[in-house]
Amino acid sequence: MTSTERARVLVTGTISRADIAEMFRPLAAGCDLTFVEYEREWGEGVDAAVYRGLGELTTWEAHRSANELLDSVRPSRIVLLFTSSLNQVALRAAARARGIETVHVEHGYRLPASDVPSVRPTPTAAGEPRLSGWRTHSFFLRSSFERSPTVVQQLLAYAAAVARSGVTPTVLRRFADLRRPDRYVSYSQECFDYHRDIDVIPPAVDAMTVFTGVPQFDDFEVWASVKPAREAVLIDHQFHNVGWFGWNLDFRREWVQQLGRAVADAGIEQLYVKLHPGDRSNAWDSIIGERIRVVDRDELPELARRVSFVLGSFSTMQMPFVAQPHIATISLEIHPESGRFPSRRFVEAGVSEPVRSFDGLRGLLVRTDALRAQQDPAKSAFTERFLERLDGRAGSRITEAILSPARGPYLHR
Repeated sequence: MTSTERARVLVTGTISRADIAEMFRPLAAGCDLTFVEYEREWGEGVDAAVYRGLGELTTWEAHRSANELLDSVRPSRIVLLFTSSLNQVALRAAARARGIETVHVEHGYRLPASDVPSVRPTPTAAGEPRLSGWRTHSFFLRSSFERSPTVVQQLLAYAAAVARSGVTPTVLRRFADLRRPDRYVSYSQECFDYHRDIDVIPPAVDAMTVFTGVPQFDDFEVWASVKPAREAVLIDHQFHNVGWFGWNLDFRREWVQQLGRAVADAGIEQLYVKLHPGDRSNAWDSIIGERIRVVDRDELPELARRVSFVLGSFSTMQMPFVAQPHIATISLEIHPESGRFPSRRFVEAGVSEPVRSFDGLRGLLVRTDALRAQQDPAKSAFTERFLERLDGRAGSRITEAILSPARGPYLHR
């Protein structure tokens, strides 16, 4: 690539989510982007509208192998939002062989491995099979046999381990050298700790990591001197879709009903529900009304300046609400399996109060001032640790970090 050519960047892992794809809009102004995604996930086709105005879109299934994909796109570097799927690991191996730099970019806050279920969960609300079947897997097989005998053996061993046990922390650590990209662009120290653990990151790679803040929150700011309304935002989850912590659709429906009653009993004037993009349960449909409303992502920054509470379990989307000095945070640790604690890191940071029953929730919802005063001293440290900063420039920092000169440890082998 000459100094006058635009960089060509291949991006994989946005999973047709507009909130993730949009963080590459500043990058699209400075280079030519191609997104590669699965043709179908859970029976749903890739949403081309998500990528309109950002770059080209292709699918794994449209290419015979990683080499053919690289020949077609001719990227100067590759951005990976995940380094765990078979096709992504095969692409990473092909890039290493060609000396193409791979950069991992954060997609959100991940639970510490110690808090992830140790057994393979059973999806309960996913519908059709996860991926497109043989056409998806044939890409991996052809890509594997394009590599050296040693790498072929490693790739097939990884596939066998995933088929046997799932993408567990143990499997990911065991194959860290095979999966690990050349460098990382992470949101914050807290987000990066997951990768330090799972990817067994050596000091040389760790030292190159850039912390940017969360680009999806560039439209938020920290509001001061606000008199909040007696309203709450729920940042919902999809535990019921993936079968974590014993969740299934029956428990999901009952949980929603009881949550609605608890909020009404505590005198909350309005509950705004932000559904997880992966939610398929339709559980809120039966109780949406005058005091309960499902909201879009675009409404959240304005809500962050006026509500009294943010409810949830653990979520990246909770974090800009937690940072607000006028908002108290309650973690809803009400799960079918007792003892589960996905919000542990929020609670340990001093910025959230956990509840394990709906009666406990009712009690906390009448203690707005006391909860806010209890959590306020920890908010500054939380913001630095979990968010890096909220200044509206995270998207620009990610763009600069991705386009910075290639410097990964595999590039000159």
